[in-house]
Amino acid sequence: MISTQLFIGIYLLISVLIVLMFFIKSKKALSIFPDLDSVTILFREKYASGRSNNSFLTKIGGSKKTLEVILTTQEFWVRGNIITAAVSLKFDLIHKIPFSKIKKVERTNGSMISIYFVSEANVNTNLELKLKNPDQFIDILKREAHV
Repeated sequence: MISTQLFIGIYLLISVLIVLMFFIKSKKALSIFPDLDSVTILFREKYASGRSNNSFLTKIGGSKKTLEVILTTQEFWVRGNIITAAVSLKFDLIHKIPFSKIKKVERTNGSMISIYFVSEANVNTNLELKLKNPDQFIDILKREAHV
């Protein structure tokens, strides 16, 4: 009886520590983004899907309906939510890119778009994003970033 209670207690403690670790890592990954109230948002879509094409791991990974895509007056943001941001960072899906670093955006098929840019680490990067409003995103990005 005591060993069962001890096992359940240890299991719960480890579970709480794992969730806490993900929360702390996610909070750190999202710390590059300012508060939404401090910027002018031109486009915002929650629950987007996407993947990075930087490596084999990021190509087979990706995210389904956990990304938030934002265009401000000066930057393109892709970020995960507070629960998934730590994993999104590992799969190259957390970015805050000035418009001057964006090279090309194109619609690939259906609601998929491909965006090419130079990352914060000065690496040529390609993201594929599935958006509910890809035409609106492309129109705003082309108008604001002149790509």
